[in-house]
Order: sequence, then structure tokens, then C-alpha cells
Amino acid sequence: MIGVHSGPVETEAGRAVAGVAARALRAAVETLSGPAFGGRAVGSPGQERARRWLSARLRETGLQVHEVAFPLTVWRAAAPAEARWLPPGAPPQPLRRWGDFAVHPRSAPAPTPLRGPVVPWDGRVPVRGAWVLLARGGPAPAEVLPKLRSAAALGLLVPQVADAGGLVKVLPSSAPWPLPVLRVRAEVAERLPGNELEAVIPEATAVEAIGVNLLADLPGGGGHRILVGAHYDGVGDDPDGTRFPGAADNASGVAVVLEVARVLARTRPPGGLDVTFALFDAEELGARGSAHLARTLAAGSAEAAQLSGVIVIDHVARWRGAVWVEMGPGSDALRAALDRAGRKLGIPLREGPVASDNRPLAAAGIPAAGLATGGERAHRMNDVPDAVDTGPMVQVARLVLGALWYLAAALQGM
Repeated sequence: MIGVHSGPVETEAGRAVAGVAARALRAAVETLSGPAFGGRAVGSPGQERARRWLSARLRETGLQVHEVAFPLTVWRAAAPAEARWLPPGAPPQPLRRWGDFAVHPRSAPAPTPLRGPVVPWDGRVPVRGAWVLLARGGPAPAEVLPKLRSAAALGLLVPQVADAGGLVKVLPSSAPWPLPVLRVRAEVAERLPGNELEAVIPEATAVEAIGVNLLADLPGGGGHRILVGAHYDGVGDDPDGTRFPGAADNASGVAVVLEVARVLARTRPPGGLDVTFALFDAEELGARGSAHLARTLAAGSAEAAQLSGVIVIDHVARWRGAVWVEMGPGSDALRAALDRAGRKLGIPLREGPVASDNRPLAAAGIPAAGLATGGERAHRMNDVPDAVDTGPMVQVARLVLGALWYLAAALQGM
């Protein structure tokens, strides 16, 4: 393990790794997922409070924080959707929003009640005036919607698996489809054929908003730079107060970035390596924040040439035997540094998908790695602090710190 060997790299890295504080990681998750920050939806008052808190935390470590704003569009509904099913000869049964049903992020609005029978889709049955229920594992909604629209269906029902936290919340980030679409808990969907369904889906208004990335530099006196980042936005609480705390996704990743920044500000980064800490906005809207940074660091620019690697941390809530690593093209040096640190620290690494802000930067030609350990409550109402174990955050913080020293050594030809 780092610290056991007598080499200068291991000795210096060992001091940094030993400085990781589990208590600080835990406190950051609990604060970021608290009610004061309202789920951290892009452009919301809660997210603005979170941004101010994060800026203050980085400045407390002695870093200068730069706020980089960029325009984007968000969709906001004035009221929550409602749905109920009407069994023959029985009172209407309300469906619980997020528990039993949720509006698909690309659903068309239905501002007045749409009521009709529920008909399973087999490609042939008459669907005029009906809600059409897809089979689990059946065609994608986009494949059948043109047929349903031409046949004058009311809308589409898509069964989905849900746990105790309900259905996953996904924010709309593109134009709506031509018909209303509801996601329905699979157990509820099985009971709907032969009954009528009524739903109201308020229209969502496109609102111009401002996203803000937070960037903080820690100079190390060299010509090489690495960026360590995570997204701080979440899917946000609903207007009626329904909470989506966003503890695992991604207060956990932000906590790791804050802790790495705190440790390095005390020990200083490895010689020859400057570190930029980035907290990205609008990841939940299609990684808009990192895409904005990627555009400003267009491959071939002087700024991009100085970037020797990017490490993005997303969803480090549960330990499943290894840290998942997704490497972008041209990241051999970064891969080797992560692998060497993992071996020295006894932290297993496993190649796996990490769909986060690492991808726009990798697509721009910048060596990038995404790190995650996963979890089971992302985008759900029960993504609360107890959804996050402290151990994975400690392991990933240690891994990143160790990798920085090995990367610096490699870049200096040691």
C-alpha cells in the first residue's frame, strides 16, 4: 500500500491519502441532500443556495473559485400530473404520483382530462380513444407512437419496475412526443386492461435559465494540469414539496471532490501538476455543463493541450467489490496511474460504463476517466443520506489522490 514503500512518490502520496477524513465526506453528503437545497434542480433557488455553499467550501480551502455561466432551457410544469383508474362498478382509484405512475419526460401535455379504456398493444387491436399499454420488454415508445397517433389513441402507458423509492424521476431535456405518455409501476399496469384510465398532464413551459459551473485552481508549479470534477445538480424537489434529495446522485461525488481539494490544499499537489476542481451544472439535462466546458476546451486549443487528464466522479454510494472505471480515448497515462494507485492501495478497479460528465470531455479529445461505485436509489424519493455508505467515498478519494502522484511522476518521466 502507499506509504509502505520508501520511494518519494509513495511517501508523498501516502501522506495525502492518510489525510482523507470520512467525517468530512459524510457531513458534505448530509448537507447537500438537506431540505435547504431543495434537490438542486438547475435554475432553482435551492440549487443557487447549494452553489453558494459549495463556493464557500472551496474558498475555505484557500482556492479561488470561478463561476462560468452558460445558457440552457428547462421545462417547468405549473402543477403536478394526476391519474386514476376506474374499475367497472367500483369507485375511482387514484394513482400515486411517483409511487404508481410518473409522466414520461417526453410526454405531450393533456391539460384537460383524457379518459378511455386501457388496451394492451399487439400491433393490431383498435386503439381509437384508448390508452395503449405496452408489454414489458416490448417496442420502445418512439417506435409505436407514430402508429398510435395516426390511429387516434389517447396516449401510451409504459410499465416500469419500481422499488420502495418509487419510479425514477427523469427531467425533460428535449421536445415532447406527439401523444401523452405515462410510466406506470409494473404491478399497477398489470391490473389496468379492462378498466378505464383518466389522466391530466399540465403543460410544461420552456424557460430560459442559466447554468453555472464552478472551477477552482490549485497550482502545483508545473506545465501539466488535471481536472477532478463531479456534477452538483440534481433532479430537484417537486413544486408540491415531494423531495428528491439526491444524496447518492450526486452529493456523494461532490463530497469526494471537496475532500480531495481539502487534502491537496493542505499537502499541496504533486510537483509539476496543477489541479482544477470542477463542479458541473446541468448533468441531469444531458451533461450540459461539461459539454459547455468541452466546447471552451476545444481539442487543439492551448488550454486543452495543458490538460493531461480529467477524472469525473459520479454516484459513489455503495461498495460492490470494485470501483467502476470508464476510460476515454487517448487516456493511457491516466489509466496507468489509476491502475497503479489501485494496486498499491488495494482498491480493485473494473472496466464499466460511467455515463456522466466524463463523456463530453472525452468526446472533445481530452483524456478522461469516469469513476463510480453505484447505488440503487438514484433519482428516487428515497435517495437520502442513508443511501450512501461512507466507505466507497473514502476509497475513491484515496484512489484519486494516489493516481495524481503517479500521473505526475509519469509526466515528469520518473
